[in-house]
Amino acid sequence: MYPFRSDERPFIVGIGASAGGLEALSLLLPSLPKNLGLTYVVVQHLSPTYRSMMAQLLGRETTMPVRDIEDGMLPEANTVYITPPNRNLTLLAGHFRLVEPTKESMPKPSVNRFFASLAEEVGESTIGIILSGTGSDGAAGIHAIKAAGGFTFSQDPETAKYNGMPQSAIDTGSVDWILPPETMGAEISLIVLNRGLIPVATQAASAPATLKTLLGKVRSRTKVDFSQYKEPTLWRRIERRMAANHVSTLQDYLQVVDDTPVELDRLCKDILISVTAFFRDSDAFARLDKVVGDILANKQPGDDIRVWTAGCATGEEAYSLAILFSERLGASFDQYRLQIFATDIDLDAMALARRGVFAAASLAHMDRSRIRAHFTPHGDRYEINKNLRDVVIFARQDLVQDPPFLRLDLISCRNVLIYFQSELQARLLSVFHYALNPGAYLFLGKSEGIFQQEALFGVVDKEGRLYRRHGVAARLPLLRSEMAIPAAGLNQHLRPAKPTTPLGFENILLEAAGRYFIPTSILINGKFEIRHIHGDASRLLNVSPGKPAFDLISLIRRELRTEVQVLMRQAQVKQTVAHGRPRHIKALDPNRGVRLSVHPVLAPGNETLFMVCIEWIPARPARIPSRTATTSRTRNSKTNWQQRANICRRWSRNSRPRTRKCRRSMRRSRPRMRKCRHRTKNSRRRTRNCNRPTKSWRRSMRNCRSRPRKHRNSISNWNVSRTALTTPCWCLIRNPPCSASTAQPHGCSGSAQRKLVGICAIWRCRTCPIWSPIVSR
Repeated sequence: MYPFRSDERPFIVGIGASAGGLEALSLLLPSLPKNLGLTYVVVQHLSPTYRSMMAQLLGRETTMPVRDIEDGMLPEANTVYITPPNRNLTLLAGHFRLVEPTKESMPKPSVNRFFASLAEEVGESTIGIILSGTGSDGAAGIHAIKAAGGFTFSQDPETAKYNGMPQSAIDTGSVDWILPPETMGAEISLIVLNRGLIPVATQAASAPATLKTLLGKVRSRTKVDFSQYKEPTLWRRIERRMAANHVSTLQDYLQVVDDTPVELDRLCKDILISVTAFFRDSDAFARLDKVVGDILANKQPGDDIRVWTAGCATGEEAYSLAILFSERLGASFDQYRLQIFATDIDLDAMALARRGVFAAASLAHMDRSRIRAHFTPHGDRYEINKNLRDVVIFARQDLVQDPPFLRLDLISCRNVLIYFQSELQARLLSVFHYALNPGAYLFLGKSEGIFQQEALFGVVDKEGRLYRRHGVAARLPLLRSEMAIPAAGLNQHLRPAKPTTPLGFENILLEAAGRYFIPTSILINGKFEIRHIHGDASRLLNVSPGKPAFDLISLIRRELRTEVQVLMRQAQVKQTVAHGRPRHIKALDPNRGVRLSVHPVLAPGNETLFMVCIEWIPARPARIPSRTATTSRTRNSKTNWQQRANICRRWSRNSRPRTRKCRRSMRRSRPRMRKCRHRTKNSRRRTRNCNRPTKSWRRSMRNCRSRPRKHRNSISNWNVSRTALTTPCWCLIRNPPCSASTAQPHGCSGSAQRKLVGICAIWRCRTCPIWSPIVSR
């Protein structure tokens, strides 16, 4: 670390410039404080083929000594240092180190590289300044300084001879002050002077209530809860904002917040800011690449691959994962349904991530072949290819309060948990466990682990911080919005634990009863926004492709959306419970049905809440008829049609007996069988195998093997004969045929009269009123 006593807290001021930088430096140096113990380092892009005269030229503008940097030199206070041409500069172990650059076509010396080393080595005692120049060098370095807790300045683009570098730095959203060069010195003096007067270490121990008040104001304005963040991190960020506003006490800062509410937004942004990069920690990503191969080994073309990047910042990590999957899948990349959900709470950072355009300095450490394969150059910037950008879905999400994505194969949450207290870390690990598929993977940062929830995950690669979900029962823990918020402040561990009261036992009982007996339930408001989930709803909720939404209608399965809306409307209008009908969705569960109900819920405040209950019901066992009943073809069996009617599960409104379970379908849907329980209005028409005649016996035939569809035209199918009076009849009649002489029917002496009835030739005696069918086989 920097070789000064910690109580002196020295600053190092890094100044980056390129074309037009000499004029800007001539305006800046005279205004810089000369007796506050600051060290100034100028990183100016220079031609590698000419001897630099920067030290001599700038020495005329200030009374401080101006020196060229040599390798291993120790920084001194109140001194200006100039970086030599064709060398990159870093700060390592408190000494300047000159590094020979690679042969890549990047500006030298690199402003980004020096600023990044300052952020890592000096941290919050760094001040970064970007002056006139072309290109975007310095933008990534400014962001790194801001993330480390330092202070950042940029020249006003309107005053710069070349505004490329200042504008690129401003576009990162990490610049604190945008000023002309001649006014920066006065602001730097105020920062240094005021920061030295802020006794944060003593204020923190005596002002927990003040901190709680401040965090409450931040939460009310930004909807972000920092009460479970580590307090040293909070105090460093608050101290930084106090120095920026030139106040030395928390009470004064609270007054600034009350007078200027936008300061709460700035404090929130300072706390949330983080550093990210493509393939940050390359060794860990090399180990992750093997895990990606294991994930794909269990997938087939057309399968879903779901990945969640929590705390994605400006998107480099999410795109890095997309590149890994693309390189593994190769030409079959489009055959898989890859979805990478990249979430963050910072909307400004996600706006940059969605653009997918990055400065060349952001890709400086990447392999050239990888850059050519996945990026398209545009000047000094590179745009991620469309096929990768399409698989990354960006959405705002608060890990502390919002529900997670589900059925995931991989979660990457790197350098996020380190900012949280142990209790919140444990709860988020439980959330990740709930969101992952059995056997899926978790990827953490190099300073993070799973020691709070070791029972939920197994170690895959300790060095790479790769873990695998154990196959134990998962239950979504309570979200932060449903939990009581403890008072923020130090010394909370000294407070004695409260004894369990009868009310506490009641809560324990209610929680246990809810866990074992309450069905899966989703609490929503009148706009279908999810407030809480009880139980495992992963099979009912999924995220559709496109712009993500977190309301119930967007997340629930398509088969249930209409029913949820209808039941919700009924519950709103009638203010009573609305029950849906049982549904059997084979894709959801082949063995069980599901039934929805919506219950109005009384809630404090003006918000109207509803509870959507999902009840799993066992499927009704199907009746399987006996083998003899279903295979019987006995033409005169009474029980044949009766058994067939029993197979029918459900009768239609007009009691038609034809359903899908009937073994033999009737040619017309209206005729029915006499033995069925429900009769149709047209009882004269009947089916072929009933053994009893209908009221219109003329249309019935005993033991007819087949009945044509159009019986009017069926006479040609029968061999009708006048003389075959003794031939056995194959049709049903009320009276048996006469066995008298074949000369006249029924042995009567009268003449016969033939008449066609149905498909039979029927004779009638002239003297007796008996009809007789005479049909030969």
